[in-house]
Amino acid sequence: MAVIIAYLIQYTLQPTSNKCTRFKELGRTQNNVFRVKKMLYLNRRCFGCVRCSQKQVNPRQLVGLPKSVDWSQEQLNRDENNDTKTLPCARSLIISEPWLNKRFVVLGIETSCDDTGVAIVDSSGRILGETRVGQEAIHSKWGGVVPALARDAHDEAITRCIDGCLKQANLSVSQLDAIAVTMGPGLELCLRVGFESGRNVAASYHLPFVSIHHLEAHCLMARLFFEDITFPFLNVLVSGGHCQLILCKGVGEFLVLGGTLDDAMGEAYDKVARLLGLASGGGGGALVEQLAKDGNADAFHLPVPMSKTKDMNFSFAGLKTAVSLLVRDLGGTEILKECPQLRSDVAASFQKVCYLHLHEKTQRALEWCIENEKNTKYLVLSGGVARNESIRSCCQQLAEKFRLQFAVAPPEWCTDNGVMTAWAGIERLRLGIQDDMKEIDVQARWPIGKFYQGLQ
Repeated sequence: MAVIIAYLIQYTLQPTSNKCTRFKELGRTQNNVFRVKKMLYLNRRCFGCVRCSQKQVNPRQLVGLPKSVDWSQEQLNRDENNDTKTLPCARSLIISEPWLNKRFVVLGIETSCDDTGVAIVDSSGRILGETRVGQEAIHSKWGGVVPALARDAHDEAITRCIDGCLKQANLSVSQLDAIAVTMGPGLELCLRVGFESGRNVAASYHLPFVSIHHLEAHCLMARLFFEDITFPFLNVLVSGGHCQLILCKGVGEFLVLGGTLDDAMGEAYDKVARLLGLASGGGGGALVEQLAKDGNADAFHLPVPMSKTKDMNFSFAGLKTAVSLLVRDLGGTEILKECPQLRSDVAASFQKVCYLHLHEKTQRALEWCIENEKNTKYLVLSGGVARNESIRSCCQQLAEKFRLQFAVAPPEWCTDNGVMTAWAGIERLRLGIQDDMKEIDVQARWPIGKFYQGLQ
């Protein structure tokens, strides 16, 4: 690996005539050499550019491995057949002078799933304007998000959201300093709406463009509200599509200590909501939590996933199946609707197991941090499920047990929003990191970092 990195660094700093233009800006000034080397290392997933090589990954070999982590190097080394898929490209770095000593304003656009979010945030952390349009009414009758319908809703709302946000902030586009857009992971049809809108604005007004990783934005969001959060910190990311324990070492530098092997916690909450007859447009978690408050968490025994493994990975598929079988044995969804207490007991029993599973794996991650990353001072909770009071309580208790500070964004900013995208753009611009919007595209599957395999 060291040889490969050294070769790529040397390759980047040589004349640009014989290489891919996506790296051409990185080696222009000698003062940026160190930062270039660091960012090349941290963004090694970009090396699978189709313009430069034909390196490919075998998706079949990813079965049974944690989702949303970077397995590219392992796959590139082991690929031996034609059943492959080319690595996509969502980031093309341009290293400029850091924006550390200037005040600047960033417009952030988030359209990764079913929320159209736009916000304007300045570098001091002030939210100058924010608009958000949800799609619950559109998707509720389908029991989940329909990508084509979500895209159409984004198309209809995006211009209105941008204009409304500018009006709130009392700014014109010409007064903005940069545009930040969520480029992945997410639903490709939806991501593309935000990308096209943001790119058009940036190109028309010659503004810097910043490609934002959706999970990175969640991880960094707490730093907007807690100025004393320093790297490294342990982030517990729980959402509808992801459940990960991430050691955040710096902007763009993440080590995934554990991830879900199948379904995320948010997916499990949504499935249980449907089983209990509480289905909404992809956001049943809050309804299950409310129902569980009136239930007996010890009414039914449900298995705690992976309790005998020593790693830090999650699994919720088995728990979903266990609840499904329980509902069937109790007579089905319609019968539970007629028995409020029984339904509350099922919800409470399910939520108790989620709590225990998260507590067990997060504790192992904290033990690892205490031993291997002694400078870790904060436990941060992020993602849509971070609104859940029991999940917040779980993480706060663990932080106190390990004598760490606990941080989580206010509930209204735990779900997908434009503020987190704008703030992640600010974090990158402070380091002088931008993107060439002519050389990038959205990426539905985009790993946030390498996976720690010490306990595998």
